[in-house]
Amino acid sequence: MKIRELRIGHFGKFHNMTVRLDDGLNLIYGGNESGKSTLHAFIGAMLFGLDRSRGRAGRDDPYMRYSPWDTPGAYQGSMDFEHEGHEYRITRVFYQKEKSCVLTDLDTGRKISLADDSITSIFPKLTRTAYYNTVSMGQTDLRCSADFGAEVRNHIANLATTGGCKLNVEGAIESLEARKKALAAELKNPASGALKAREAELLAKEKEADVLIKRRSESLENAKPLRCEIERLKGGIPDTAGLRAEWEQARAGEESAREALAAAEKAQREREAAGEAEIERKKEREKELAAQRAAKRKKLAGIGMGLLAAGGLLCVAGNGRYAALIGAGVVLLMASLVVLLAAFFAGREALVTDGQEDEAEYGHTADAAPEEACERAREAYRAAGERVTAAAGRLEEALAERERINSRIPELDESADAFEATADRCEWELENLGDIGDELDSCRHALAEAQQKETSLSRELEAASLAAEAVREISGGMRDSFGSSFNELLSEEICLTTDGRYSAGRVDEDLNIEVMSGLDYVPVSALSTGTMQQLYLALRFASARLFFGDEKVPVLLDESFAYSDPERMRSALSAIADREGQQVILFTCRPDEKEILDGLGAAYNLIELAG
Repeated sequence: MKIRELRIGHFGKFHNMTVRLDDGLNLIYGGNESGKSTLHAFIGAMLFGLDRSRGRAGRDDPYMRYSPWDTPGAYQGSMDFEHEGHEYRITRVFYQKEKSCVLTDLDTGRKISLADDSITSIFPKLTRTAYYNTVSMGQTDLRCSADFGAEVRNHIANLATTGGCKLNVEGAIESLEARKKALAAELKNPASGALKAREAELLAKEKEADVLIKRRSESLENAKPLRCEIERLKGGIPDTAGLRAEWEQARAGEESAREALAAAEKAQREREAAGEAEIERKKEREKELAAQRAAKRKKLAGIGMGLLAAGGLLCVAGNGRYAALIGAGVVLLMASLVVLLAAFFAGREALVTDGQEDEAEYGHTADAAPEEACERAREAYRAAGERVTAAAGRLEEALAERERINSRIPELDESADAFEATADRCEWELENLGDIGDELDSCRHALAEAQQKETSLSRELEAASLAAEAVREISGGMRDSFGSSFNELLSEEICLTTDGRYSAGRVDEDLNIEVMSGLDYVPVSALSTGTMQQLYLALRFASARLFFGDEKVPVLLDESFAYSDPERMRSALSAIADREGQQVILFTCRPDEKEILDGLGAAYNLIELAG
């Protein structure tokens, strides 16, 4: 694996910065606070991500240390690297609210998903623990972390067993121990006891559920007829709007009839007044006519009487002697008789004629049409009044019925609501009780299984104890046999790093180093700080060879020789420069390291950081 290019969006003090790295040795030189450790941290963050810690630890964790305060969205970067003949680019956004990780195969453009956003997905050997305890070396301490010893022991056991990294011996032992504790806890507190208590609790809940179901059913049955009665009453509410319209229409008809009656009565009164005036006029005329007729009769009677007298006189005068006188007297007598008859019949004719005229005129005056019209108007007005009264009665009855129904419905609705609320409460309590039947069946089934299981727990606990002990014996023997090979790697790295000053070394299970000095091994704590740095650097190189085999992983050294004198520094740098095919990134603020490399004639790519 080789890192080709770093592109920093915003990380610590760096903003929009690009760093290109070469094969072999890369010397990143800069004074204090120039950003060497920041660049070192950026590479680790690109490989394994950068998560924010919680609580008080979050105040000083790397996420907060390198996070930009003014532009948090720019907290990101990318890294191009080569691995197994492929060119890749990993791009990360570190900002927690927009966190993302994309790995792209630059040869094909294909996006590759990363489990847990870690480079381990495509490079299984390169775990976070292995990286930070082998090839990534900080400036303050080259010691490996406490948990790295267990990982080395497990790795050695796997190599001894399979020649690879497929087994996890330490994990197996931990799993067996955890299983033993779990089995012991189960035997101490049998599950059957809790299940029996749970069964009794569920039986009590089942009875409670039966009571609730019965109450709910009764409440719904009680509410049903009330709801039906409410619907029936709502359907029977009279249509007062129609009755009111009918009443108003009847009143309008009554008003029209009243107006028609008033008009008829007025016409009748006018007709009667005209008739009375005509009668008075006729009476006056009759008086005049009577006087005229009386005068005419009197005149004719006088003439007739005169003729009668003259005729009588003539008849008397000519009695026996003058026939002519008697004839004239007879003529006069006959004439008088005619005149008297004429007078008599003239009076009767006048009476008959006047009577006929009076009858015709009176009949015209006393016409019965206005009275009939008035009577018909009175009858129509009376009928209209009856219709108004009837419509008003029906409207009043409908309003009373509507008021009765509207006052009854809230009472029924309140009663129905009370029953339904009780049913809802029962339903809510039933839901809170849960599915008791299935749970009770499961509980009884689990109880039967628990009772069967408890009989085999002791045998299983014994088997787990025997298995753990067997794994310890087997893995311990394999580590002892294969661990010597690791000590040979360590001795080789110690010899290279110290330029032959120390040629042999070994480590215990916790990676504590001892080196051969004279005739015996001495602990590293007995040596100088500069020598300790060289030995721990050798341990890291040996661990890297153990973990990564022939795969060359970039080595990052951040002020790793701060306590070394020029001679020891020359030995260490010479060993680093001679690591063929290994990409090395050396961070330093000391000009003498550059001078030593120049003196050794080592080729390197110089990258200077401004302070």
